[in-house]
Amino acid sequence: MRAAVQIDPLMAMGYYLLGNSLLQQDKPDEAAQEYQQAIALDPNLAAAHYNLGVALYRQGLPQSAVTSFQRAASLDDEFAAAHYNLALAYDSLGRDREAAEAYRQALLIEPNNVQAYYNLGLIVAQEGARAEAVNLFEQAIELDPEFAPAYYQLGVLYADQGDLIAARDALGLAARLEPESAQAQYQLGLVYSQLDDPVAAAERFTRAAELEANNVTTYQQLGAVLARTGNNEQAIAALTKAIELDPEEPTNYYNLGIAYQRTGLYDEAIVAYQSAIRLDPVFADAFYNLGDAFYETQRYEPAIAVLRQARSLYLGERNMEKADEVVTFLNETVIPAQEAALAEAERLRQQQEQQQEQQQQSPQQPQPFQ
Repeated sequence: MRAAVQIDPLMAMGYYLLGNSLLQQDKPDEAAQEYQQAIALDPNLAAAHYNLGVALYRQGLPQSAVTSFQRAASLDDEFAAAHYNLALAYDSLGRDREAAEAYRQALLIEPNNVQAYYNLGLIVAQEGARAEAVNLFEQAIELDPEFAPAYYQLGVLYADQGDLIAARDALGLAARLEPESAQAQYQLGLVYSQLDDPVAAAERFTRAAELEANNVTTYQQLGAVLARTGNNEQAIAALTKAIELDPEEPTNYYNLGIAYQRTGLYDEAIVAYQSAIRLDPVFADAFYNLGDAFYETQRYEPAIAVLRQARSLYLGERNMEKADEVVTFLNETVIPAQEAALAEAERLRQQQEQQQEQQQQSPQQPQPFQ
């Protein structure tokens, strides 16, 4: 074919067809040169402008592709693919307004483009037009009931709106249609957690972790729901993995401390809470739980000190309920326990002194001869 073009260089269609062949061979740079030759010979060849745009886009040149797609669309008002690919190019450049306009134009010409509805839905959802986004995703699903990404996005939108049952159903369909989607499993786990079904949530987070082993947020959520179900040893394992993946996240240490404390491993809990506080010195809940762990191990002085710090932090957050809770815990539990411990220590000291005095006052009995 190349030889035929060289013999008759005025044949624009020859260059165009050669470009198509090269594009099919995944040689977009060479294809672009042939399309440019075709356009030089026939500037009104809309298909050549369009395919040049495709070749440029594949080369990672979306801005140049925009120009080619615009020209193709201007030459043929009904060229739906030109409008759609123009939208894709705008999308990749972050030019959401122009992308949305191009998607809408493509849908006017070709109203059965599932991907166009979906992509437009993503843009309008990001802009905050949730009702319109829901409608667009529903239209995509109407055209393709097996289109899992649309169910996923619907589920996320429903969850954001607080419609947890609808979110559960949509995300459940997404997970069923794409069982290898860690994202769908994770989001479904979040919804189950909000629905106060930690067992179902743990099942989904576990599956998400199997599919995507290095996602720290999955292990964070898994550890939290396992702790809620009383599976503290499994929670400790999940949270330890989360810390391994992200050792600078204080919440991981805090939740690990809770799991340790619930299993009676107070010393380990104390270390975990202290790590959380080291990373976040204003983590009021970590101070509170640290104080509780100190109390449980009868270390009353440090317990009182950190609980007072927790109260101060809660007051700074204007969380009066928690501040009052700390005061009640201090006044009705910790301080009385400290006073009782001090009183007992004093009683034992006095008892020991009395015993020593009695021993000193007692006459020595003579030892018998052997």
